Amino acid sequence: MESETFKYAIKCLCSDVEKSLGCRLSSPSDFDFLRQKVFERINVLVSASTIKRLWGYVSTDVIPRKSTLSVFARFLGYIDFDHYCTSVQSAYEQIQSYPVMTGRIEVDKDLRENDCVRILWQPGRVMDVKYLGSGRFRIIHAEKTRLAVGDCFACHLIIDGEPMYLYHETLRSIYVCGKTSGVITQRLND
Repeated sequence: MESETFKYAIKCLCSDVEKSLGCRLSSPSDFDFLRQKVFERINVLVSASTIKRLWGYVSTDVIPRKSTLSVFARFLGYIDFDHYCTSVQSAYEQIQSYPVMTGRIEVDKDLRENDCVRILWQPGRVMDVKYLGSGRFRIIHAEKTRLAVGDCFACHLIIDGEPMYLYHETLRSIYVCGKTSGVITQRLND
């Protein structure tokens, strides 16, 4: 994996761990909290100083070991860091291949009827949607998600890097895309 992608994967890993915990890690007590949570979830002890280095709390030129990164990938439910990177690299390459939207879509203001948007979230989920107007969308393509082609949903705000909450019209329930890692959006018809 090339250096830029490797750094991106580590940054994503740290961000995903924070989202999994529901808080940003910025103090020694936060790193102790993470240490305890890792032990509770996967029965592995990681030193607080290792965590501080990985999160950049302590300056260092040391490249993290793959085994350390694999601990945090396993904490998130992946087999190891390579498995995590496969997912992140796929999303990274897709991002590079399409124009990325501004990062925030106020649906009724920023989209016109028949605009198409790709929504990506980890691990490897893809959904292409067509805007129908009035905050409504129809799914025109779906990969690795329980949402299906033809399903309609309502959503009025989409923010890159944040979970996307939608109201599934058929199931009459709320569905969350990117609960732990957030979503990335791309305009498809530009």
